[in-house]
Amino acid sequence: MPRQPVVARDGSYYVTDVEGHEHPITMFNLPISTLQEGWNPIGLQTGLPPFYILELHNENAKQPDTVWFLAENLDFVGNGPRTFCPDRIRIVVDALAPVV
Repeated sequence: MPRQPVVARDGSYYVTDVEGHEHPITMFNLPISTLQEGWNPIGLQTGLPPFYILELHNENAKQPDTVWFLAENLDFVGNGPRTFCPDRIRIVVDALAPVV
């Protein structure tokens, strides 16, 4: 899947689109300014519309890698299908069907 870099600047995290515009990663439509200690975003996968997948890494965690699902506007949706409402689960299944 295509992966865009994530940068930290001015207390928030941003992704740069192919046209060079920066977009903040948000939660409840507010820029994310902090993550739990040790967690760092390492990339944004863009190949699963209508979602983006934010990859996070923590060298000190028992499970050092996790993902967040983001909506098209880069707002946090959940950290896995078990946190989604049934409508969102159907969207993910439909998006993955051509891949599987």
